[in-house]
Amino acid sequence: MKKKVFAGETTVSLTTSQEPAPSPIERKTSREPAPSPIERKVTEHLDSLASRALPSKVIEDRVGLARAYAAPDSVYVLGNVAYVGGTQISRWGENFRDIVDDAKIPFFGTKHTYRYEQLQKALAAHPEVTHLVGHSLGGATVLEAAKGTNLKTTTYGAPVTDLLPSGPLEQAPMRFGNRGDPVSMMDSKAQGGFVLGNPHGYGNFDHTSATQSQPGYSNADGSVTLFE
Repeated sequence: MKKKVFAGETTVSLTTSQEPAPSPIERKTSREPAPSPIERKVTEHLDSLASRALPSKVIEDRVGLARAYAAPDSVYVLGNVAYVGGTQISRWGENFRDIVDDAKIPFFGTKHTYRYEQLQKALAAHPEVTHLVGHSLGGATVLEAAKGTNLKTTTYGAPVTDLLPSGPLEQAPMRFGNRGDPVSMMDSKAQGGFVLGNPHGYGNFDHTSATQSQPGYSNADGSVTLFE
């Protein structure tokens, strides 16, 4: 520390030891600010889009059905498969409507249910769908929607009544149901499973119905529409 005196006025100046100049790498690093949260989110989003645009992927039916239950219209479409959820017990308003529809099926058929209307709207919007997967009420819905069409179906815990035993040369239908399930117990040809807890669930089945997915397509303005 040095003191300098100017006409009755004292000033103090500090001197420090001279540090070596930073290397070119250090200077370059110091000039690059850390990415902001917005920049990181943009990067993550673009990475997600890029991965979804890569060759198609498939998911197990239980994953697609879980997404269908979470969807506002209880239908989730991925590639060539439409997954249809069953009775929405946890959704206020929808639970009562779906329970009434469940009770109507033995008398009026599945065509008069709201879930059938939802599936028809989804099929009209997605002509690429060739396979339907449904659970419970959704299972009855996809079986009805596939009648007279080339659509393939896979169901879990569907309220099917089929008491005739399977023939030795008969191919097992793509119908699954757990032992003790009161909803699918009348379906003698359902491929059985066993689970502790709720027998009407579908999470213990690891079957996959999807065979392809859409990577996306190019638009006239140069943008790309991506599907998962």
